[in-house]
Amino acid sequence: MTSCIENIEGRAGGTVPLKRLIESDVFKYVFLASILFWGSEFAYHAWVDWAPTLLTDEYGY
Repeated sequence: MTSCIENIEGRAGGTVPLKRLIESDVFKYVFLASILFWGSEFAYHAWVDWAPTLLTDEYGY
């Protein structure tokens, strides 16, 4: 029986070449998901944390 790793990599305990990793769809989706997550995280903190401070400092609200 072959393990899942053997089926994916072609041999047990082998490494995936960097070019093959970057070209894979999973890598692209993970990269896109991380960009979307950190972008939304930045937008949230800009709205919730920084905006009230900016309004208070700049306009005296």
